[in-house]
This record gives sequence, structure tokens and C-alpha cells, in this order.
Amino acid sequence: MKRSRFSDEQIIGILKEHQAGMSAADLCRSYRHARNIIEEWRIDYNLHRPHTSLDGLTPNEFATRSTMDHNVNRANL
Repeated sequence: MKRSRFSDEQIIGILKEHQAGMSAADLCRSYRHARNIIEEWRIDYNLHRPHTSLDGLTPNEFATRSTMDHNVNRANL
């Protein structure tokens, strides 16, 4: 069975909003828009935004470098 994108609490909250009078179409637009904004932020945060705690690298660059360093160290054993 495929796992839901929303927790049980989130689904209950959405159903309560619908019960309070928000249309299903408005609910879908609202939550889809929120997911899109969060996904855009996540991509920017991990792929484009350098972090001072990672020596000015993005998390993606840091992870790639760490993997490459690990492979080089392993080859030298």
C-alpha cells in the first residue's frame, strides 16, 4: 500500500477545513501550492545556497565531496 504524503493529523485538519466550508477545489489548490513552495525552498537550500558551516559549499556539494573523499580513502587502504 502506498504511503500517504500527509500525516493522519494533517488529513484530519484538511477534513475539518472542508467541514467548516472550504471547497474541495480550494483545499487542493491551497495544499498543492504549499507543497510547491516548500519543494522550491528545499531545492534552493540544498542545491544553490552555500552554507558557512560547510565551508561555503551547498549541502549537495558537501555530500558529493564527502562521498568522493570516502572513496579515495577506501582506495588507499
